[in-house]
Parts: sequence; C-alpha cells; structure tokens
Amino acid sequence: MRSVPREDKNVRKAKRIAKVLVLLALGFIFWLIRGHKDETVVPVQPMQLIELSFEQFVPPQP
Repeated sequence: MRSVPREDKNVRKAKRIAKVLVLLALGFIFWLIRGHKDETVVPVQPMQLIELSFEQFVPPQP
C-alpha cells in the first residue's frame, strides 16, 4: 500500500522548470542591485550660453 501517490512526470518537470525560473529571476535581481554598478566618473562641463539675435539678413553689395 502506498500512502502518497507518485507524481506524474509532467508535474515533476513543471516543478523543476519553475525552480530554475525562480533561481534565474533571483540572480537577475541580485545582478541589478549589486552587480550593475558603473564606477566610472564622467566629468560634467557647465552648459554654454549661446546668444542669438534676430536681425534681418542684408545681402552684401557686389
């Protein structure tokens, strides 16, 4: 007499796939939090001010 019925092959396979997916998701989250830091510092230059004036174009005399 068996007290616990055997699991179907498909159920075991689905559980195995679910475990792998959970581990991959946890690894990805860990990578996002800890492993994806960029330590390079890029210097920031101050913005340059460009002055514009609205003048009418006058063609040069020949």
